[in-house]
Amino acid sequence: MTTQQIPSSLGARQFPEYLGIPEWQFERAVRLGCIPAPDRARRRWSRTVVQQVRDQLAGITAATGAVPDMGATRAAEYLTERLGTEITPDAVAELGRQGALRIAGAYKDHPVYDGLGLEMFEDLAAAQEAGRLGRQVTRAEAAELLDVRETDIRHLHRAGYLTPIRHVHSRWQRRREDPAVPLYRLGDLHALQDRDDIDWVAVRAAAGPGRRSPFAALPNAAQT
Repeated sequence: MTTQQIPSSLGARQFPEYLGIPEWQFERAVRLGCIPAPDRARRRWSRTVVQQVRDQLAGITAATGAVPDMGATRAAEYLTERLGTEITPDAVAELGRQGALRIAGAYKDHPVYDGLGLEMFEDLAAAQEAGRLGRQVTRAEAAELLDVRETDIRHLHRAGYLTPIRHVHSRWQRRREDPAVPLYRLGDLHALQDRDDIDWVAVRAAAGPGRRSPFAALPNAAQT
């Protein structure tokens, strides 16, 4: 296409279409500075800029990568295929929590992970460890793992000793309701087990039917 055939200016939707690249790749190129900011009003680019970008397109697409930003489930599927072993969505969330994967934004309150970072990620050992520490469990599963009662977990949560990593909907909840089921991170349960100020032997010894949890005396987190 000659310079004369290029429109006098292009908008944010027309420009990637003209270049033949997806919008996500165009937006990433702008964010990374591979494509300059609009130089015309109403977020439009001039013919001069369009021609410059067109001539440098191969280098721009190489710098922006071929993987779009995505949520934890799709990111886990992508990493599983790339690394040749199962990577769970919990592992992806943990890698994001650690900063090993960049969180690019959010969609419906769920993190979206940077596709360029996913494309460059190669640390299989870190992904596997993240899958172990980042595993998310329900209150019942947490109680089973710690060999205590669910009421003990409730008291630890109430007292701020254990904080949910997120909440999900129960099978009985309507989708329009706020998620009510807390999920706990396995790494936080391990840290809880290592606390010197908790006598786990005594807690487990008090686990008989009708017996009061030793954690019941803990003050509410808001009161501490």
